[in-house]
Amino acid sequence: SRRAPQVHKFGGASLADSAAVRHVAEIVRRHRSEPSVIVVSAMAGVTDALLEVARQARSGEARTAGSLISQLRARHLEVAHTLLDGGRGRASLLAYISEVFEELASLAQGLGEGLGRPPVAVQERRRLRPEQLPHPGHERLGQAGRRHRLSRCSGGRRRRR
Repeated sequence: SRRAPQVHKFGGASLADSAAVRHVAEIVRRHRSEPSVIVVSAMAGVTDALLEVARQARSGEARTAGSLISQLRARHLEVAHTLLDGGRGRASLLAYISEVFEELASLAQGLGEGLGRPPVAVQERRRLRPEQLPHPGHERLGQAGRRHRLSRCSGGRRRRR
């Protein structure tokens, strides 16, 4: 008899900073032996910041939108840099984060220019599956019950099905 997977969702305040993300990684690690589904959403304040980037870009405030994007990029890079040991895994993840924020800057520029759709380079970018994401331990992400190693728990609640 197979056990139903445990579902753990982390986001918002549970992903506020490096310490919070480290705490989530510890929670996930403690449940490693159980079938699990780990859902990770945006870090605290990121969704609101992205909406503000879009508003600023759409209203022609490219400098403000760019500043917001720079702040978001720095925050994500700091968390990755703090939590991951040096080496290829960290370098790959830092490069990936920078690439994603370059894409965001391109999207914001398109909004500012009144484009009805994202620039072609962004449209053609292929979406990555979790096992393709460049981070340490990525080889384990292809297994059943994929587990992400970064986050902080929403109160540590687990749902059983």
